[in-house]
Amino acid sequence: MEDILLIGYGGVGAMYSYILTKGGRARVTAVARSNYPAVKKHGVDIQSPKYGVVKGFRPHRICSSVAEAANTNNPYTHVIITTKSLPEVLPTSELVAPLLCPPYSTLFPQPTYVLVQNGLGVERDLYRGLKEFNSDVEPKMITCSLYLMMRQITPNAIKHSDLDTLSIGIYRPKPNVTTNTSHEQEILTAFASILRPGGTEVIIVPEIQRIKFTKNVWNSVMGPITVLTRMGASAIFVSPESSGSHQIKVIPVEAPPEGATSDVPAAFPAIQEYSIPLIYDAFKEVAAVGVKAYPPAPEDGVEGISPDIAETVMRKVVNLALKSDKDEKLSILVDAGLGRPMEVEVIVGEMVRMGRAMGISMPRLETLYAVMCILQSHLVYQHKLKVSS
Repeated sequence: MEDILLIGYGGVGAMYSYILTKGGRARVTAVARSNYPAVKKHGVDIQSPKYGVVKGFRPHRICSSVAEAANTNNPYTHVIITTKSLPEVLPTSELVAPLLCPPYSTLFPQPTYVLVQNGLGVERDLYRGLKEFNSDVEPKMITCSLYLMMRQITPNAIKHSDLDTLSIGIYRPKPNVTTNTSHEQEILTAFASILRPGGTEVIIVPEIQRIKFTKNVWNSVMGPITVLTRMGASAIFVSPESSGSHQIKVIPVEAPPEGATSDVPAAFPAIQEYSIPLIYDAFKEVAAVGVKAYPPAPEDGVEGISPDIAETVMRKVVNLALKSDKDEKLSILVDAGLGRPMEVEVIVGEMVRMGRAMGISMPRLETLYAVMCILQSHLVYQHKLKVSS
C-alpha cells in the first residue's frame, strides 16, 4: 500500500483521489483548501456513467493545508498536484514548501512529484525548488496531460462523463529528449501501476511536452476567446435556433479542398465572416510554434507536431461545441465568472513567449494575451487583497 499526498481537492483532485482509493493500492491524504469544510463534513458526491453514483466519498485523510499533511508518520511515495498553475499567485515550490523543510525533509526522502496541471512550463518552478533543496539529486518529476470530462457542481459534488485519460511522462529541463531511460521508465511504470487498477486509462509516453503542447493549442486560443466574450464555444458555432436540436451534424475532421473553414458552422453571419477566420488564424500561429519547437524524432518513433494541427484542432473544437451542452464551459471561463485568477500565464503567456523566442509572428495570440493580462492583473490584485484581509 502506497501513501500518496494529493494537493488540490477540486473536481480533478476528488476524481483521482477516488480512482486511487478504488484501485486498492494507495492510501490517499488529500489537501482541500477552499472547499475543506464541505468535504470534511460531507465527503464528495460523484455522478459518473463509468464509476456509478458515489455518495460521501472520503479518502484516508483530509487536511486543510500541506503543512498539516506533512505532519505524518509515513513518507509519501508520490505527491500529486492537481491545483491550477498560478505562478503569479502561488508558485508550486511555495505550495510544497512544508515537504522541503524539517521535520519532513529530515525524516523522509523526497517523493516523486506528479503534476496534473494544464499549460506549458508548469514544471520549471518546482524543478528549480527541488534542485535548490538538493543540487546533487535529479528530482523525480512526472508531468501529465489530462483529458477528463467533468464538472464541479458544488464544493463537494462533481459530475463526470465516461472519459478520463492521463498521459504521463518524465519532466526534463532539456527539450526534445525522446526516449526514456530504464530508470525513468521504472518511475512511470510504478505510478501507472497505482492508478490503473482504479479504472482510469494511463498512457506512458517518451516525451510528454509535445503531448501537453497539442492540448494547449486548443486552450491557448479558445480560453481567452471564451473569457473575453463571456460565452462558451457553442455561442460561436451553434445558431440559437438550432441549439438543442438533434439535427445538428458534426463536420469532417479533414478539411475540405476549398478551405479549412469553408464548412465550419457559425451562430451568425458576422461570426462566419470575421470571427471564424480570426480563430483559425490564431490556431495557425500556435501551430507554427509547435512545428518549430517539437520536430519529429523518427529514430525513436516519436512524431513531431503536425503542420495540420491548426485544421484538426479547429474542427475538433467545432464538433465538441456542436455536441456539448450549451452550458458547458472551459474552466478558465468558470474562473473568470467567479472572479478568480485564471491560468493565463501557463496557457496563453507561455505560448506567446515561446513564439517570441523563436521569432514567430503571433499578432492575434499576442493581442488576446495582452487583453487577458488586463483582466488577470485585476483578479490577482483582488485575490491578494482578499487573502491579506
